[in-house]
Amino acid sequence: DWVVVALKSSSLHVIPELIVPLLQPTTRVLVIMNGLIENDLVGMIKETTNDTTSPKGQLGCCQTLYGGMALICSNRLEPGRIDHSYAGLLSAGVAATSSLSPEEDEAAFRRLFDGVKGVPITYDSNLLRGRWKKMVWNLPFNGISVAMGGITVD
Repeated sequence: DWVVVALKSSSLHVIPELIVPLLQPTTRVLVIMNGLIENDLVGMIKETTNDTTSPKGQLGCCQTLYGGMALICSNRLEPGRIDHSYAGLLSAGVAATSSLSPEEDEAAFRRLFDGVKGVPITYDSNLLRGRWKKMVWNLPFNGISVAMGGITVD
């Protein structure tokens, strides 16, 4: 089973209460958000589930937690109106796992998108590196979108 979460990173604090009721030891979770959120999220999930025994990098409540990065190049023009100018790529890597096989974690992520057309995916064996690549990719767009009249998220 999979749980896929796609929220703004400002909603990070609500994720544990949303997903914990859905989790089983074999569940895999894909969280698609901007930012370096995984360490905070793992800690919040451990706190919510009273998990004090799982080693660092593992969660007792699910099989694997993936950090996902959507490179889609979209701008919010006004509430309810988004300009989407790049068909995008979805990339992910492991934030926490109880799997003994990194290859199985990657294969499971790839199987999730079997048969999905039009969404290229990549897998990064080093999530932190993937997050930094995404932030560098975002860097020029953030300022440009505001300068070109896009609205802020304040």
